[in-house]
Amino acid sequence: MRKRFFLHHLLLFMVPVMIPVLLLGILSGYIMNRQVRQEIDLRNIEKVSSYALKTEALISDLEQINVSLSHNPTITVRLKSVLSRSSKGISGADYEIVNAIIDLLYSSTNYNVNVASLYVYLTNSSGQFISSTNRFSSLSFFQDIDWYDSYLEHKDKPELVWTEFRNIRPFSFQEDPIRVLTIYRKIFSSGKSDSDGVLVLNVHAQQINRSLADLVANERELLLVAGSDGQLIFHSSKEPVKIVWDGNIATVDGIQFRSYAVPSELQPWEYHLLIPQSDVYVVPNVLSRLTLILVLVTLLVGLMISYYVANRNYGEIRSIVETIDNAKAGKDLPKLPSEHRDVYGFIVRNLIASFLRNDYLSVQLSERRYHMRTLELLALQSQLNPHFLFNTMETIYWRTMALTGKPNEATSMIENLSDILRYALDSEESLVPFQEEVVITRSYLDIQRFRYKDAFTVVWQIPSTVEHVRVMKLLLQPIVENSIYHGIRGLERPAQITIQVKERDSHIRIAVIDNGRGMDAIRLQQLRKELKNPPVEKANHIGLANTSKRLQLQYGSAYGLQVHSHEGLGTCVVMRIPSTRYEK
Repeated sequence: MRKRFFLHHLLLFMVPVMIPVLLLGILSGYIMNRQVRQEIDLRNIEKVSSYALKTEALISDLEQINVSLSHNPTITVRLKSVLSRSSKGISGADYEIVNAIIDLLYSSTNYNVNVASLYVYLTNSSGQFISSTNRFSSLSFFQDIDWYDSYLEHKDKPELVWTEFRNIRPFSFQEDPIRVLTIYRKIFSSGKSDSDGVLVLNVHAQQINRSLADLVANERELLLVAGSDGQLIFHSSKEPVKIVWDGNIATVDGIQFRSYAVPSELQPWEYHLLIPQSDVYVVPNVLSRLTLILVLVTLLVGLMISYYVANRNYGEIRSIVETIDNAKAGKDLPKLPSEHRDVYGFIVRNLIASFLRNDYLSVQLSERRYHMRTLELLALQSQLNPHFLFNTMETIYWRTMALTGKPNEATSMIENLSDILRYALDSEESLVPFQEEVVITRSYLDIQRFRYKDAFTVVWQIPSTVEHVRVMKLLLQPIVENSIYHGIRGLERPAQITIQVKERDSHIRIAVIDNGRGMDAIRLQQLRKELKNPPVEKANHIGLANTSKRLQLQYGSAYGLQVHSHEGLGTCVVMRIPSTRYEK
């Protein structure tokens, strides 16, 4: 049963709650992961584009000179003419003009520390060209002329720009060669499809590498410049780099990098930003793990809640079954809690309470009917003798009146006794106004005064607001009678009985107080025990026990008599009537 409860609550809780949570978590995780990854990719593309712009600014002189020559054909023609005659000498006018053109072309090159040298060669029969280091130079005596062979090799080929690494010695006395990247760009004259010369830019490779390293703030990232053939041109690493490509994944020294590439706007190159795979998607990976953890925690919490609820409900059902079994077996029943933690517990406890009422109230009702029947029999027994006495008293009253000719003490006693008998025999109403109860009690006390020759006094402390309160018949008389016979009868000192009534918030308090003999603690304890469980079958038709039981039957088990007494000081009998059980 426990397993069935667990599976039931698991499905009841997981299906409507957990499945939407799981779907929402997975969907939101997927969307968030995808969105964050796209944002990261876009940011990295923007980063490598920024690096590309800064890098190309370092070697933009070649393009600037090319633009100047392409958009000013006059300069190209004039330079070509001067270069063709330069072997025979240059006039002063031509030299000033060409010198001004050379200064204009090389103005930015002279201040660019990344550029080793720049050559401008226009086809001429003299083999003359312009060098940023020597102005007018000749192929016949210049130290670096390997570039001219590369130009002749590529002259009739379709590519406009190409690169190659070279070791050059700008001067014959220089022992260590300089490692440069040479960038070639063909020059075209206006209206011609064949190249009319070449621009040669020699760039310090190590200087560019250092500049790239300065651009990249994160040491774990690499910035690469690769040619159209995949050849590595520049890189930001301090050490030589060997790369194995697999799509957009590059492996460097056993570490996999994610590559973000953008094409160069000036050269046939591509700029690559390499970021370690473990660093690229750190944020979305963490978010994915957190989402997975939250989903697992939610599942675990769901399982725990389902198990807890199933175990608690199983305990409730088991308690119900045990309670019903104990009830059928006649064993003691558990006390029902006054508070309920949930609706289920409330329903369960009310079902038990209903069962207890249906199954056990019949026993209590039978007991109550038994006591009521017993009291009715006792009352009937008490009616028979008083009825005979009532008729006899009527006869005695009129015979006494006839003999004396006027009312006397005997006729007064007979009249009071007749009122008491008539009041007791009237069975039409069980509840009477409190004022009638007071009148009958006064009649009883008048008879006792004649008998005891005014041996006691009675003090009435009753507010007028309770006169119309409906109470049980013969409520005061048995208590007053008990005070006379067991409290003040035979008392040598002056005796007094006080009948006191007070109104409370929820009930009316009635007290009968005497200053008689009282009783010791043992007798008081015995009397209180008899009042809790009165021996009805042995009780007289009047008395404390009978009155206490009548109060409990009329108003409930919480009501009855309370007796307070001290030996030699007197006794106080207190009765309470609930405010919800009377009307004015």
